[in-house]
Amino acid sequence: MARINNVIAKIGAAAEHRRNEAYIEALVGLHARAPAPIRGRAEWERDLPRSRLPRPADPAEYLARAEELGREAAENMRTPLSCYLLPFFGPRRLRRLREREAARVSGLARLLGGDPAAVAAAVQAAFARLALPFGSGARAAFIAGDVFAVEIDLPGKGMIPKERSSLTKTGRISYRNWPERDRNETYARVVAALVLLFGAAALDAAPSLDAVIVSGVVPAVDPRTGRDATECLISARLLRRALADLRLDRTDPLAALENFEHRLDPGRGAVLRPVTPLGQEPAEAPEVSSAGRGNRRRAAAAARGSRAPAPPEAAFERELAADALRLAVACARSDGRFDAAEIAAIGRMLEDRFAPAPLERARLDLLREELAGAPIDVGRSAQRLRERLAPLERQLLVEGILTALQAKGAPADAELRLLEDIAARLDVPSVAVKDMQRRAAPSAPAPDENRARWLAALELPSDVKLARALIERASARILDTYAEERFAALGSEFQAMARQRRDGAVEAQRGLLGLLPPEERGGEPTPPPEDSTGPRRDNPDLDAIFGP
Repeated sequence: MARINNVIAKIGAAAEHRRNEAYIEALVGLHARAPAPIRGRAEWERDLPRSRLPRPADPAEYLARAEELGREAAENMRTPLSCYLLPFFGPRRLRRLREREAARVSGLARLLGGDPAAVAAAVQAAFARLALPFGSGARAAFIAGDVFAVEIDLPGKGMIPKERSSLTKTGRISYRNWPERDRNETYARVVAALVLLFGAAALDAAPSLDAVIVSGVVPAVDPRTGRDATECLISARLLRRALADLRLDRTDPLAALENFEHRLDPGRGAVLRPVTPLGQEPAEAPEVSSAGRGNRRRAAAAARGSRAPAPPEAAFERELAADALRLAVACARSDGRFDAAEIAAIGRMLEDRFAPAPLERARLDLLREELAGAPIDVGRSAQRLRERLAPLERQLLVEGILTALQAKGAPADAELRLLEDIAARLDVPSVAVKDMQRRAAPSAPAPDENRARWLAALELPSDVKLARALIERASARILDTYAEERFAALGSEFQAMARQRRDGAVEAQRGLLGLLPPEERGGEPTPPPEDSTGPRRDNPDLDAIFGP
């Protein structure tokens, strides 16, 4: 019996030791859970209708045509068989499927085009799907223009056990203190693995990103104020191409991090010290005397733990807001008028795009007064903005100027011509400008939109050749399918749906007949036959070709 107990004890000790080692290996190998391979633009484009892809694959064009691509995908979607087998519920189900398809394709196009909201949402969703042995929050956003940054909450060093297990010669488990330096080095590997994991997940979820800055922070206390703060322990700029070439499951995380620009400062005993996150470097301090070197060192030390993005005033100091103001004023006064409504709208646009501080806002007001009558070098201002702003920021600036021009009503032709010239100087695609003008136009339905709605109400294809007989037969078919007596035994919801379909068919019939030439329009619409119980063909297209 004692021998059996001894064998059982050895088996239990071996299993416990394996669990302890597996825990350490799982922590150090977190980067092996990264998506492999990391999906690029080509992999994401496979989920879009290939016949409707812009060629060449221009991100700006994707962004400008997002909604259009969604509508085209919905119109070209194959109708499921279930929509034909369910005559009562088929149209509603088809409408829902088309709305879902339009939203899916439009979202993919925005993601491929680099829309900030779409990119941030996709990255956050990817982070939520990561399975970690501990809780770790993460935040993702664009900083300093087109730089995409991720900030993750690092776990404390307490996750690393203070003791390390081993098996004795007799098969018993033994625990010994783990040297502090070894614990610190293991913790550094865990931190590096987390940075690689979150960076790979972000690049996999956002195909428009070529690089991402990942920084890890831990809670801290500001010694000057005693308030809660954070300290950055690691920061790395991960490039898509370089990260995709790595076999993360076979690499040491610290060694793999050497392939990228990174900041990791192990001090005495391998203890990680705070560093300044990449992309958030403090402004260069001016030269001071030897008496002021201590203050400069203390300021630099305080800046190492700072993680706040560059203040909006920095953009203004680079004259970005001033150049944007010059372009907006040039457009506003190109028609010979420059009233108070346009001035106020331009001010709101600048505040939305650059958010200047109160003192800088006063400077903008003075500059706006000077520009009201002074000559403006449009080409020079546009060149500076093209060099310093990201493509999406330039596109948003053009859209903001267009919105400001509409403060006094519809923009004049001279204003629109100058705006298109400025957009060309800023390398904003003309298709994006036309899309802005289309979205900014009054929302009254156009004849083409009415025609599409009427055809959908009669379940006719969009490219059908209209004829009076075809329209009347399609309307009669809808009225027959959704006749009141067919829904008398059903609930009020179905009766209301049927009544809506009948009313839509009557409206569509009158509207489509109004689009016909006067010689084909005839008199009043032919009423539906009283006896609608007989057999009826459900293919009006063939009827239009071969006759009834």
